[in-house]
Amino acid sequence: MVDPSQWAAIDDLWAAYIESDTEAVGSADVRSLHRDWGTELWHDLDSWWESSVHTLSATLSTGRTLHQIGGHTEWKDMGPWWDSYLDTLPATMNTSMVPKLVEIWGADTWEVVDPWWEKYVDTPSSGLTSSAVRKLDDSWGTGEWSEMDLWWEAYAVSQREQVSDLRDCMERLNDEWERSPSRFDRDPLTTDWTSERRSSGPLRITHEEDWSHWFAHLVRASSGAFTGRLFGDDFEIPPQEVRREVRFHNPDGPNRRIDILVDYESIGLSIEVKRNDTRYEKTPETAGLIDNQKNGEWTHLLLLPRHKSSRLRWHFGDRLVEPQDSATTIVSTDYPDVRVLYWETVSRILRETLLAGEEHDPHWESSAYLFVSHIEQHISSFESVSPDWDPSMAGEETAGTPSLTALQRLTTADLSEQLTHFKQTLETQQ
Repeated sequence: MVDPSQWAAIDDLWAAYIESDTEAVGSADVRSLHRDWGTELWHDLDSWWESSVHTLSATLSTGRTLHQIGGHTEWKDMGPWWDSYLDTLPATMNTSMVPKLVEIWGADTWEVVDPWWEKYVDTPSSGLTSSAVRKLDDSWGTGEWSEMDLWWEAYAVSQREQVSDLRDCMERLNDEWERSPSRFDRDPLTTDWTSERRSSGPLRITHEEDWSHWFAHLVRASSGAFTGRLFGDDFEIPPQEVRREVRFHNPDGPNRRIDILVDYESIGLSIEVKRNDTRYEKTPETAGLIDNQKNGEWTHLLLLPRHKSSRLRWHFGDRLVEPQDSATTIVSTDYPDVRVLYWETVSRILRETLLAGEEHDPHWESSAYLFVSHIEQHISSFESVSPDWDPSMAGEETAGTPSLTALQRLTTADLSEQLTHFKQTLETQQ
């Protein structure tokens, strides 16, 4: 059994370990060598493990990976590791389903899946519509498509007005960029960063830590114009220090880490950064540890996508206060209040700061401009609208043709939210 006094050293080692190559997280040796830690100690790691598995499932879902699983070549190597992992889990956890999936499916089922998956991964992406949908369209035939035609016509009519509004907004935004003191002359969403070639981009956005690191850089390098707009008038000066992954001792349980800690002379900001992770319940407790162990007056923020609001309500219920004229806040009798900040607000404030030309460092401006593109396309799922985007051709191609019109490519978009986002930016330029 590990002595409790050794956990501080173990925490540092573990933090370094999980920041290393993602593929190393599945090591059989790491999990199997520590069975003597006991059920209670493993229970503390289980929440991290669930988050890790969730991240891996999102980042490793490439054609090569799933095709190998489809060919059941990886499961042989996974077996020893999985057995080791199961031995360490509390008996109360339901661990029977995942390792039995392959047995349930069997070779016959995989033979059906494999050809479909090969067709899916071999289809080049054309931008905004799923490769699987476009490729599988060819196999539907006239009968199935005739049923879809009536639905599609009604859908196209309802979308056409929003598509037209979206194009008009983009034209107005591009005019604002050209007139503004910004070094950029067109909107960040005129470039598509959602294609399958996005991995060749200049910066990584695979993990939640990548987004946190990028955001921390913009806060750290701000002259005070951006931070003042985003956090309030008290933060209209450059911060003294911005740190990442700061650990705080918890005398009543596991130690806590805060993603971003921003120090000023007598005030500070703590920012818990979330993208896909929905484990929000520990944020107020972490805020309490910061208040107890740091001097000055602290503002605590939870940064997450707006589409996760329902999950936030589920976690906190009546403790989540959502006034119309001020920020959503998590209130508690035992811990400090935590203000909710949405990624969409961050991108909008970045837009306003860039259009106003208030941050003069070209490196900051370049980082912020690209960050807006990634937030809005990868987190908010907004559509890019290139200068030659022409929705007027919508409806002139049939479903069986290989290319898609601009309107057809917008099948999964929530245009109303994007339009609201654009119009809020335009209102600030009046």
